[in-house]
Amino acid sequence: MYNKLTRTIKTLYYRTVLGENKNNSNECWSIFKEGLGTINDKSSYPQTFSINNKSITDKVQIAEGFNNLFPNIGIQRSHNVPTSSRCFSSYMPQLQTHSFFLGPLAPSEV
Repeated sequence: MYNKLTRTIKTLYYRTVLGENKNNSNECWSIFKEGLGTINDKSSYPQTFSINNKSITDKVQIAEGFNNLFPNIGIQRSHNVPTSSRCFSSYMPQLQTHSFFLGPLAPSEV
C-alpha cells in the first residue's frame, strides 16, 4: 500500500509541476531529468587536476591542459604499441564484400 501511495503521489506531483511549466521547455527538461534520476550534479567533478605533476585549479589552465593532451595522445602513446610482423589482411583471409578497402583499379577506371 505504501508503494502504491508513493507512486500515486509522484504521478500527481509530476503531472502538476509539468502542467505549471508547460510553456517553459528548459524547466520541463529539468523536471524530466529529476524524475529519471539523472540530475546533472557538477559538484562531484574534481576541482583540481594534475598537469605536469602540478596541481592546477584554474579552469582556463585545466581546459588548456586537456586541449594540449588530446590532440597528441595518439602520437605520445603509439610507441607503447608493439609492431606486428603480420599484414592487416592476414587477419581477414576471406574476401570481404562489404569492406571499405578498395581493390586495384584498371587505368581506364581512373
